[in-house]
Amino acid sequence: MPTQQPPPFTPFRNEGLFTDHYLLDVLPSQEELWRLDGLADVRAELATLWQDQASRVEDYNEAQLEEHFIKPVLSVLGHAWEVQPRAGSHQPDYVFFADEGARDLAGAEQAGS
Repeated sequence: MPTQQPPPFTPFRNEGLFTDHYLLDVLPSQEELWRLDGLADVRAELATLWQDQASRVEDYNEAQLEEHFIKPVLSVLGHAWEVQPRAGSHQPDYVFFADEGARDLAGAEQAGS
């Protein structure tokens, strides 16, 4: 299978979640990330989602943005998550799980407490 190359540099707005050095230098050099099975399909699906939503996201309120863009992105990426679960004295927007089974187990444990 041919080795995929990291995507070419395109402008981005870094909001401080990662350093520019990590995004521009470290991440592109992680060859194993660019050889993941199905990566091209995921990138294409995300690009299509963005093309469909780009003209709308600016006008969405938070709940609409989550429903029409954030949750579909999470689904494409294969994440298992729960929205606003109880987490002690905190209530995060999302909690991520290794898989659907782990999410279901956490939900069952929370219901039992």
